[in-house]
Amino acid sequence: MGLFDFFKIRAKGENVEVFGFASKEAEAGKGLDQAQIQQYQAAFLQVLETSDEDRAFNFAAQLMAKGAYQNCIQAYQQLCERYPDQRGTCEGQIGAAYFFLGEYEQAIHYYLEAREHDASNADMMDDNIWEACETIYNEHGNRRAIEQYAVYCPDGKYLKKAAAILRK
Repeated sequence: MGLFDFFKIRAKGENVEVFGFASKEAEAGKGLDQAQIQQYQAAFLQVLETSDEDRAFNFAAQLMAKGAYQNCIQAYQQLCERYPDQRGTCEGQIGAAYFFLGEYEQAIHYYLEAREHDASNADMMDDNIWEACETIYNEHGNRRAIEQYAVYCPDGKYLKKAAAILRK
């Protein structure tokens, strides 16, 4: 896997957003670890001219990168209230913070909300929902989490993996 193979790019109007996968499995080459996230974020911020809104979102993202997940959740909740047009983005980030806290059911709840409020997030949320369901299964042997993935994502790209797990 190349260094940037785990990035996704999404066009949004005139802007292009680039997403990288942060992962508990970063050491296995599956995403970025916290130090890498902070390094890339700092580099991106140096070249950006930002508005107050951008600075607020960047601050919330920095909380995530630093592992201050509870503060990150609070920041994104406030941003959601202040910028309702960014609700899907905020909910996705709240879900990610809950994931890193090990609160996978809460993470899934917010991923589903994010998908509902920002259809352009659907592919990313499918990835996140699968990761949370698979983690619940791997950590607790809870097959119901895998079954729920099919309910949450009836057209999801991980249905074959889910079916394989359920056949075991």
